[in-house]
Amino acid sequence: MAIKIGMLCDFFKPGEKPKAVDIFECLELAKDLKVDTVDMDFKRGFTSTDPAYLMSVKRQAIRYGLPIGYVCSALIMGGTDEEAAPRVAQAKKDVDMAVFMGASMTHVYAYGGHQPDGTPEYEKGWAAIARRCREIADYANERGISVGVQNHNSGSWLADEKTVVRLMNDVGRDNFFLHLDTGQWKDSITTQPRGVVKNQADPMVHETYIAKTLKYARHTRAKMYNLASGTEKYIDYRNVARILRAQNFNGVMTIVLDNETIDTISDIDMVRRAVPYLRGCFRQ
Repeated sequence: MAIKIGMLCDFFKPGEKPKAVDIFECLELAKDLKVDTVDMDFKRGFTSTDPAYLMSVKRQAIRYGLPIGYVCSALIMGGTDEEAAPRVAQAKKDVDMAVFMGASMTHVYAYGGHQPDGTPEYEKGWAAIARRCREIADYANERGISVGVQNHNSGSWLADEKTVVRLMNDVGRDNFFLHLDTGQWKDSITTQPRGVVKNQADPMVHETYIAKTLKYARHTRAKMYNLASGTEKYIDYRNVARILRAQNFNGVMTIVLDNETIDTISDIDMVRRAVPYLRGCFRQ
């Protein structure tokens, strides 16, 4: 088993939040840190999605020996059909851009229009999300790539292991996977207020969810919140590494920042700490 360490090109300039670091600067940083892959959000650090510009980004990644894991526009699949239609259309454009960039996957969210569980409105909204995800996955399958959906708390339809399993089964496509985020789980210690145990029966519930859903994942996201002490404050990545080893996960773990120390430690400094820290966890 060989876990690849990736980096999401989504950082803020030191002292200039919310101004994102340019994509070419991100690629330079990825090269310096010798990560295995890079992931890209077209809404962060890109000045255009014109083919000539995208080709220049792709050439630079190739020049630096950096495979592109996934690309996205951070699209949400919930809401009414009228609200979702342009997002589904953009998700298909993302598929085309992923093919153009040589990426293997795209990325969507199951956000929008969330209704109370157990109601007819919930079931109607859920069915719509599953239908849209199938449509995008079918479009991607015709073009030879995959689609991933990310688990998330804070109003996402996909916040625990039961909803992950249900969506995987309801979409039912071989090229539809989970983008497993280590921190974005219902009742996790990483949810706000961060650091407070929400589930007394299972204080580290995010590790339980990771273990139960990892078989659906082809890509994982190592959320980093606070590395001021040298180790992540809220997630024990040595335990996460043990979970991944136990299930023979052989994919990518991408570093994604939610930097609560940005006033003292910039995003760039944070990722410089995160790469060797995560590598060390997987060497244990």
